[in-house]
Amino acid sequence: MSTNPHGNSTGRKGGFTLLELILVLALIGTALSIASPSLSGFARGRDVADAASRVLAMTQLARSQSAAEGRPFRIHLDEEDNSIWLGALKGFDYEEWENDFCRSFDIPETLSITLWTPQSVNHVQFEPDGMGTEAQFEITGLKGNTYRVICESPNERFYIEGPDGRSAS
Repeated sequence: MSTNPHGNSTGRKGGFTLLELILVLALIGTALSIASPSLSGFARGRDVADAASRVLAMTQLARSQSAAEGRPFRIHLDEEDNSIWLGALKGFDYEEWENDFCRSFDIPETLSITLWTPQSVNHVQFEPDGMGTEAQFEITGLKGNTYRVICESPNERFYIEGPDGRSAS
């Protein structure tokens, strides 16, 4: 028999018994089953904020790519396909522009997105000189929570306004 540094001389080494591990796992499982309904509601509530963040990131990429490539870029809101995509001017038309950083994305059925521009068009344009379209994307979830991705003038950047009316970016 050996003694441990604390002076007691038990033959048992440190660790947990199988019964203790099963009891802890049962407690964790019970806690998760109680919390899971509220956690699923949290994930659904984040859809609106996530979509707003994706739209904001797309506006920033469109502005910088337009300046870098020296050609106009547009963000298109396709209400028929319920999607948003980034287009670049090629010849006389805008073609979908995709790379590793940006992909078009489908708008989840739980969300509605509307676009307001002074010209009442379904796109936001970015010019190589850094100017863009004054616009507002309004993204609303099932619970009525609304985020806005806003650009107040052609020479300003977009920002996110949360449901409480304050800037969320």
